[in-house]
Amino acid sequence: STAQQSFEVPFFVYLLASAVTAIAAVGSIFEYINQRPVFGVLNSDSIFYAPLLGFFAFTGIPT
Repeated sequence: STAQQSFEVPFFVYLLASAVTAIAAVGSIFEYINQRPVFGVLNSDSIFYAPLLGFFAFTGIPT
Protein backbone atom coordinates (compact mmCIF):
# COMPACT_ATOMS: atom_id res chain seq x y z
CA SER A 1 0.00 0.00 0.00
CA THR A 2 1.19 3.52 -0.74
CA ALA A 3 1.11 6.15 1.94
CA GLN A 4 -0.29 9.51 0.91
CA GLN A 5 1.32 12.58 2.34
CA SER A 6 -0.90 15.60 2.84
CA PHE A 7 0.38 19.15 2.93
CA GLU A 8 -1.29 21.54 5.32
CA VAL A 9 -0.94 25.29 4.83
CA PRO A 10 0.26 27.02 8.01
CA PHE A 11 -2.12 29.32 9.84
CA PHE A 12 0.01 32.44 9.30
CA VAL A 13 -0.33 32.04 5.52
CA TYR A 14 -4.12 32.20 5.83
CA LEU A 15 -3.82 35.15 8.21
CA LEU A 16 -1.51 37.04 5.85
CA ALA A 17 -3.74 36.38 2.83
CA SER A 18 -6.79 37.53 4.79
CA ALA A 19 -5.07 40.75 5.86
CA VAL A 20 -3.96 41.57 2.31
CA THR A 21 -7.47 40.86 0.99
CA ALA A 22 -9.02 43.14 3.62
CA ILE A 23 -6.59 45.95 2.79
CA ALA A 24 -7.37 45.63 -0.93
CA ALA A 25 -11.12 45.68 -0.29
CA VAL A 26 -10.94 48.76 1.94
CA GLY A 27 -8.64 50.47 -0.56
CA SER A 28 -11.17 49.84 -3.33
CA ILE A 29 -13.92 51.41 -1.22
CA PHE A 30 -11.84 54.52 -0.53
CA GLU A 31 -10.88 54.79 -4.18
CA TYR A 32 -14.55 54.67 -5.17
CA ILE A 33 -15.56 57.27 -2.58
CA ASN A 34 -12.78 59.71 -3.50
CA GLN A 35 -13.12 59.11 -7.29
CA ARG A 36 -9.33 59.32 -7.63
CA PRO A 37 -7.81 56.29 -9.36
CA VAL A 38 -4.62 55.09 -7.69
CA PHE A 39 -3.02 53.17 -10.55
CA GLY A 40 -4.64 55.03 -13.44
CA VAL A 41 -5.85 51.89 -15.21
CA LEU A 42 -9.46 53.10 -15.25
CA ASN A 43 -10.55 56.70 -14.90
CA SER A 44 -13.53 57.55 -12.70
CA ASP A 45 -15.63 58.46 -15.77
CA SER A 46 -15.31 54.95 -17.24
CA ILE A 47 -18.42 52.76 -17.38
CA PHE A 48 -16.45 49.90 -15.79
CA TYR A 49 -15.13 51.95 -12.84
CA ALA A 50 -17.93 51.37 -10.31
CA PRO A 51 -18.66 47.71 -11.15
CA LEU A 52 -14.98 46.77 -11.09
CA LEU A 53 -14.31 48.50 -7.76
CA GLY A 54 -17.48 46.97 -6.34
CA PHE A 55 -16.29 43.53 -7.39
CA PHE A 56 -12.90 44.16 -5.78
CA ALA A 57 -14.49 45.53 -2.60
CA PHE A 58 -16.73 42.48 -2.11
CA THR A 59 -14.27 39.78 -3.14
CA GLY A 60 -10.78 41.20 -2.64
CA ILE A 61 -9.73 39.39 -5.83
CA PRO A 62 -6.88 41.69 -6.87
CA THR A 63 -4.77 40.31 -4.09
